[in-house]
Amino acid sequence: MSEVGPIEIQATERGAQSRRGAVVLTFDSVNTAFLGPYGNTWLATPGWNQLAASSLLMEQCLTPNTQAGEAFQNLWGGTNGHTTLAEQLCERSVTSRLISDDEKVLQIARETGFSSVETMAVPSATQAVDDLEQTTLFQQIDTALHRISSADHSATVNWIHLQGMMGPWDAPTGMRDTLFDEEIGDPPTWILPSPITNQDPLDSDDLLRWQVSYGAQIQVIDFCLQATQNWLEAIPSSIRPLLIVSAPRGCNLGAHGSCLDDATLWTDTAQVPLFVVDGEHTRSLRSQGLASWLDIGPTLIDYVTEPPYADSRSLLHRIKQPGMTCRDRCLLRSQHEVGIRTEDWFLKLRKSSEPNLFVKPDDRNDINEISQRLGSITEQLRLALTELRDSKTESASTGIPGRLKD
Repeated sequence: MSEVGPIEIQATERGAQSRRGAVVLTFDSVNTAFLGPYGNTWLATPGWNQLAASSLLMEQCLTPNTQAGEAFQNLWGGTNGHTTLAEQLCERSVTSRLISDDEKVLQIARETGFSSVETMAVPSATQAVDDLEQTTLFQQIDTALHRISSADHSATVNWIHLQGMMGPWDAPTGMRDTLFDEEIGDPPTWILPSPITNQDPLDSDDLLRWQVSYGAQIQVIDFCLQATQNWLEAIPSSIRPLLIVSAPRGCNLGAHGSCLDDATLWTDTAQVPLFVVDGEHTRSLRSQGLASWLDIGPTLIDYVTEPPYADSRSLLHRIKQPGMTCRDRCLLRSQHEVGIRTEDWFLKLRKSSEPNLFVKPDDRNDINEISQRLGSITEQLRLALTELRDSKTESASTGIPGRLKD
């Protein structure tokens, strides 16, 4: 069975109105475990919750690479003779516009043919601010939304990408205080925390410091999402653009020793949030089937094409069929590791090391390594991983083992 399943998709009818444009909003290094729609209960995320109530939410979306630049290159760049995403949009008379504070991502957009590439300045942040509206992220979002307010919503894909969690952590101090346990001292005051590359899990106090600081900054993004949704609702429904919210990669916060380190491959770094908002069509929908960051491309092309084109990777098909499964595997990479993710398993390999196998989605944090107990499953997945990595397409023909039955 191939990664992109042989599902015959017929052109779906999404109204007689002409195609509207789209807004894609991405923040770097968002860990889904900190978001209410993905199961978080200790951190208030009303903006993410509101977004989930308005969207098609992909519960198991994976990035192809834990390095943000590589993830964007894989999504935007043309491979195996295909044109780039921007070129495909241009062929449909749709312009592509990027607004970003990440120079590497800006350069990839230039190289892949974006119609417009605009730099977003990063304000210098040296301390926590007093109010959410003073945070770096909110100032950036506010500026970006004002820039695209006058855009032609019928013929433009506006992509806003911000460094997000890799930028300043300048959430108001009171937010960290509220989340922190005063019995172990004061919460950290860092604004630009340094990555940690330890191999052993952090002790409980240090883990809490990282989680509280990261959680407060997630709440800053949450505030930005509330503003974005208010901005979207103010646009007349007849010209309101499609909204996609995601992240090019996740983020590790000490469960396996490392923090803000993209060299290792874990679920924390490989799983990303993905929400698709299309008015009344996407109210509180969830899809548990595998999805990829790469599916954003076919979804945008599908949305601006008349009539819709038959690509099973377009997430728009899951609006009417949330249970649809279009992939049975995703290839994952980091700087030092490669892995394969199926609906039931996560296998990762590091050169000169034994494979690691985890049950999915039950073992959310990759705690129970079982490769020695399930040698046959491990070998089948290793073969599938090798074939997928060596192939020149997203597909491979090796069978994928399902979950073992009790």
